[in-house]
Amino acid sequence: MLQVVFVRWRRYGPECRLESLLEARQAAADRGVNLEMIHVLPSRAIILAQDPQRDVDIQEFNRWIEIAGRAGLRGLNYSFTVLSNQRTPNTPGRGGTSQSSFNLAEHDNSKLSEAGSVTRDEVFARMKYFLDRVIPTAEKWKVQLACHPDDPPAPILNGVERWDYPVVRSHLNM
Repeated sequence: MLQVVFVRWRRYGPECRLESLLEARQAAADRGVNLEMIHVLPSRAIILAQDPQRDVDIQEFNRWIEIAGRAGLRGLNYSFTVLSNQRTPNTPGRGGTSQSSFNLAEHDNSKLSEAGSVTRDEVFARMKYFLDRVIPTAEKWKVQLACHPDDPPAPILNGVERWDYPVVRSHLNM
């Protein structure tokens, strides 16, 4: 029998505490689900390379990793997106639903984002800086890190070269 289970989803940030993760794991377990991973969002200072705040926020991210390890989570999924998820108007779906959509031809790509022009190499340098400082903590606490790809896949949006575009494009046969 198929059972639909809803576990309250929340974005974890400064309020991330061991107790809250243990409560979330127990709430899932009570419904027959093993909560193994949560989604967390690195701060804008980390992604935009805004020093010195970036290093303060990386230490906070390391605290999240430790808490996840103490709570028995297998991993953290994070987004490393210079440009937030871009969307064009929703499209109709089956049964009267509305679907989140993106159509590059309809997107206003003429204005720069808050980050200005950012190359793929700059994004990778920022990722490397971040990962060099969090992977040792993740290894210590045996917490896997999974990076959510830029969404939607496109070559350049509002001046930001998308770091995953050729990879995602090749797998989607775009």
